[in-house]
Amino acid sequence: VNGDMWVQVKFESPDEIAGPFEEYSRGRVRIIAYHKGLVFPTYDPHDKDKLIELKLMYEIELKSSGLFGTTSTETVVYKQIWTKNKIVEYHGNQIISEQENTYGLIPFVQIKNFPLVGRNEGISDLENLIPLNVEYNLKKSDISEIIDYHASPVTVVYGAKIGNLERGANKVWGGLPKDAKVENLELSSDLKASNQYCDNLKKSMNEVGGIPVGALGGEQAISNTSGVALQFVNAPIIERTNIKKEATSFGIRQINKLILYLSVLNNIVRIPDGVTKSDFYNTIVEIPDTTPKDTLVELQQIEIEMRLGLECRKGAMHRLGREDI
Repeated sequence: VNGDMWVQVKFESPDEIAGPFEEYSRGRVRIIAYHKGLVFPTYDPHDKDKLIELKLMYEIELKSSGLFGTTSTETVVYKQIWTKNKIVEYHGNQIISEQENTYGLIPFVQIKNFPLVGRNEGISDLENLIPLNVEYNLKKSDISEIIDYHASPVTVVYGAKIGNLERGANKVWGGLPKDAKVENLELSSDLKASNQYCDNLKKSMNEVGGIPVGALGGEQAISNTSGVALQFVNAPIIERTNIKKEATSFGIRQINKLILYLSVLNNIVRIPDGVTKSDFYNTIVEIPDTTPKDTLVELQQIEIEMRLGLECRKGAMHRLGREDI
């Protein structure tokens, strides 16, 4: 929905952790997710992926004591400014803290919902759908008003006074002049064109959003449809999901790397002997495949591959989604 997710990896010392349980005698590493509206990044002008400064801003309430024991509350903007070398905190325009950044990096990770080349922010799934959805809602509202209007139509009386006429069901009006005429306003044209326009708008939303109609509850004959055929039917959403998986996996790997780095830096864990830093900080993120599969066809294919020596038992079980192989 937002297009971006920002995550801070933060070390907390034992003194900062409240509670008598003493679960974290050496401190802990926390993961804090922020709304993108609170985070303001600055990137290198030549390298759009290189973060050189980050501002975190949100409103807080400060209480102060006055005369005779009274208290007052003031709303100020709390601001953190992170660079590679220092961390500065503000209340409004007043600096309340300035310290060296001992991490040597900015411990924030951006996870893009859907990346776009040349753009620092991710794309929201709703970004291109909002204009179409607004138009769809307006036209549906117009159709609803037309139906309501003709459900309680206006009665038009020609050639007579309406002062003594009483409206309502099962009413009979008499004594009207010979040339008088009474009729209700009727819908002279059908709503077929309007409904067709709304259907076309809804179809456009499916196409622009990459969501097949069947994925939202539309009719689909799936009783005799193979998993492969279903993947073709749902190809747009599957392709979009695969791109999201890549962006999310990359972001989680960066978060994992920061967790390990801060843990080593603050002596929560240590790098084992004989293990290089590159191996220690390298993690693998696997997001399971959620596309429909024909299990019988998959088993037959695995069986043939194993017979030909192209697959092993571990790989086969991995493909079938088994855990703790």
